[in-house]
Amino acid sequence: ASRWPAVVRDSLRVGDRGAQAYRYEVTLPDGAVHVVSTHLSSPRTALWSARNGRFEELAPSVAQRAVESRALALWTRGLEPLIVAGDFNIPYGALALREDWHHLNNAFEARGMGFGFTMTAGRFAVRIDHVLSSRALQPLAVRIEGGFPSEHRPLIVDFARMR
Repeated sequence: ASRWPAVVRDSLRVGDRGAQAYRYEVTLPDGAVHVVSTHLSSPRTALWSARNGRFEELAPSVAQRAVESRALALWTRGLEPLIVAGDFNIPYGALALREDWHHLNNAFEARGMGFGFTMTAGRFAVRIDHVLSSRALQPLAVRIEGGFPSEHRPLIVDFARMR
């Protein structure tokens, strides 16, 4: 959500049912910022199969998100200043996140506290929702909200433009 004017500039879809992303241009008083909202494919079916003793879907599921992450990272290259946010369905520390997004700040790593779980499923919790930014934007504060009727918890980040 933004109180400043936001215009959709472009969109990306990887595969038939894979990742989708939208690039907005948000006009702030001190200039425009590119904001990309994304949702990579879910590992839910592969994880459910593994839970039931069928592990053959895990590797293709991980590979699919790796392809989607790489395509999204290439699509956003050169955009400055940039915020990429959404449900990556990739836990912090995963290879795809490290390789594709190393050039951006991870807001939770910069300013968050604790484990930063953004998604819960039964007894398990993990951070698969991320907010990343180019070096031109500095995360000032990060918080994870609760109390929403969803298994995902909102990750809220305040930014300042670097001069």
